[in-house]
Amino acid sequence: MDWKTKANEINDGWDAAREKREKGEREESERKENEKREKENKKKLRTLARKFKCNICRTPSKKPRDYKSHDAWGGGYENSTDWNTPGDLEKCRSCLKWMCKKHIHKRICKTCAEKL
Repeated sequence: MDWKTKANEINDGWDAAREKREKGEREESERKENEKREKENKKKLRTLARKFKCNICRTPSKKPRDYKSHDAWGGGYENSTDWNTPGDLEKCRSCLKWMCKKHIHKRICKTCAEKL
């Protein structure tokens, strides 16, 4: 075996080891980012549940409002999350209070309907 072939084999081993190390570092970085994002989302969800509750049964909101927004640059739509609006509660058209699905019908809450 000549010295060039041996140098290529050594180089290939180093390249493989470097690629394996870099792949492990990338995976670790992605895992840490996902954990961080999950932790932030849990914190936002606790805040959402504390801020928004059904006015009648006091059931806290369990999810934020999801919506599709128009992407001006790409011309398509992208999914977005509004953490300042509950996704599973609706606002009464009359009293403007948040209600769960059990206590609202056609955007009128049970309390306002009884007053009418």
